[in-house]
Amino acid sequence: MTIPRRAAVRRAFACGALAFFIIAQRDAFCLTLSASSLSHRSAGTPDGQSVTLNENGYLGTYFTLDQAGPVTVRANASGTTADAMAPRMGIAIADTLVNFNVTPGGSGDYSHAYDLPAGTYFVRTQLDNAGPGAGRSLTLNSLEIDGASSISNVGTRSVNEANALAAADSYIEHFRQGSATLDFSGFSPGTPVEVRMRRNEFNFGAYVTGFNADTWLASVSPGSTSNRARYQDFVTRHFNMLVPSNMGKWQPTENTQGVPTMGQVDTIREFAESHNMSFRQHNLAWGHQQPAWVNDLIDDALSGNALAKTALRQAVIDRIEYYVGDGDEDQNDGDRARSYVELDVINEILREKTYYRIFGDAGIAEIYKLTKDAVESAGAETRLMTNEYNVFNWAGDPFTGASDNYANWYRQHVETLNNAGYGTVVTGIGIQYIVNPVADSSPTGGQNHNTARINQVLQNMAVTGLPVTLTEFSVPSEAFGETTTAERAAEIYDETLRMMYGSPLATSMLIWEPWPDLATDVTTIVDANWNLTPAGQAFVALMDQWTTPTQFLTVGQDGDVEFAGYYGEYEVVINNEVFLLDHNKQSAVHSLVSQLHLPGDFTFDGKVDGADFLAWQRNAALGELADWQTNFGFVTGGGRSSSVPEPSGIALAVAAVWAVAKAGLSTRQR
Repeated sequence: MTIPRRAAVRRAFACGALAFFIIAQRDAFCLTLSASSLSHRSAGTPDGQSVTLNENGYLGTYFTLDQAGPVTVRANASGTTADAMAPRMGIAIADTLVNFNVTPGGSGDYSHAYDLPAGTYFVRTQLDNAGPGAGRSLTLNSLEIDGASSISNVGTRSVNEANALAAADSYIEHFRQGSATLDFSGFSPGTPVEVRMRRNEFNFGAYVTGFNADTWLASVSPGSTSNRARYQDFVTRHFNMLVPSNMGKWQPTENTQGVPTMGQVDTIREFAESHNMSFRQHNLAWGHQQPAWVNDLIDDALSGNALAKTALRQAVIDRIEYYVGDGDEDQNDGDRARSYVELDVINEILREKTYYRIFGDAGIAEIYKLTKDAVESAGAETRLMTNEYNVFNWAGDPFTGASDNYANWYRQHVETLNNAGYGTVVTGIGIQYIVNPVADSSPTGGQNHNTARINQVLQNMAVTGLPVTLTEFSVPSEAFGETTTAERAAEIYDETLRMMYGSPLATSMLIWEPWPDLATDVTTIVDANWNLTPAGQAFVALMDQWTTPTQFLTVGQDGDVEFAGYYGEYEVVINNEVFLLDHNKQSAVHSLVSQLHLPGDFTFDGKVDGADFLAWQRNAALGELADWQTNFGFVTGGGRSSSVPEPSGIALAVAAVWAVAKAGLSTRQR
């Protein structure tokens, strides 16, 4: 909504009058802040009270709401453009991003009312469509916050660190969990229902280190106390994602050109799948741990040999085929991307620079595009990630070395790849965080662990709209001559986990540290004897806190059950039947009749019928045809339907469905 300048004056007057009234009623007020005074500014040029963003970026600040209610945010802004598209301004709080096309010319007011629970929030006002050569800019004059209990708009680090954690905690409390109605139509009122959480929607991950997956994941004997047994017990209890540390890199998977050796990766994938864990793949290409034959191509390409550059490009394409998918129409012939939730395509492109020097932005974007094509051909939804270090600290520009506490260089890099002409090819942002744990008083204190800076960077990455993963997290035992105490490691673990789980676009966080009997110390989560360290206690305490306890409920008179918990996957047990429930923000009502997976129900619609046979015929990996034959005619919660054929008639039904399927296939083949 655009409001003319005269209306803005009237609103400013009303805001002041409203403040007097609201203070008496809700201890809340309305405050207008000049853009140049906002505590967070990723980019932009101040001009008096205003700030002009000539590139994508944001300005923002914190506010607190003592009790649930509406908060209206009003931005006074103007814009310029060199094409037909207006600059797009977004105002974001928690999960809600509202976009406005800012009319070039005079200033106007753009506002939105947010209905928020009590808590601390960060409001981000962003420009996100500057685009190369578009000439779009956004000038923010002022930001008005109406209805907040207090506003904390200061540059003090300690205050902003506390605000960052408070805002993360508010997000976790109100937006990482929610309520839903479970519809048990067909079950009698009063029937007991047990709801137990299987896994969190957020990926909390750990790595599988070394070059032999069996060291950690091979079968163990019951009662074994080996490191392998303890590792498997620990990671399956406390994590829901695995990633290979070395086994997915190029040298271990194709040391001899044209001879892929993906067995170690497959072992990890299969273990993850069998334990209801996600799998993250690391990595397609990197400037290190590559086969000698690849390094030879790289050396020649870096020296300007065009044939070597072409050969290296083809080698990457060949690797994509076995590592991601072969691009044909058969999605069941080993297309591994179907198991990948995330994939580091080219690791540390800018910090390490090998592939960047050879291919440049356009060539890197093309590799991402080829990988995306393979993912889509495999029928997968793998996030294709960038992955860089020195982002939350030591975040200087990789090319100029200029200080950049918002990591603008990283956001710009992602935007460059996605603006290279291939569409959105980078679909996730990976951030490594090997913490600098030293004290503030040390010479490197300005680059140590800092939750305020973590929020600064995460808000800047959020301007892209892409999900973010903390890919490699660990706390060193010593840095710059200072020893990290167990208590400091625990504090950093606690705060980093809260910051990531409390960030709206964060989807995963993976711990990257050794396991016994490799090197362990007070900063790892377990010691050499698998006892929890203080850091481990902090980690496990949060995992327990963010796991919904098992709930024992009953079906109401209306056939519904009201349920609340952290978003994720649940088992719902009623009358000895087990329903799988995907509890998420998008679904407020779950019809459990349609969620129960009967063997042979390949369409997951609560009944076993001819449609399931057709689904199986198209994709036999869905399950066993024998299950379909056994349960043909069954309906969830209601036994066998009245129209079920006798066993002798099932064969006729199969034949009839097969005839229809065959006719359909013949038509498609023509």
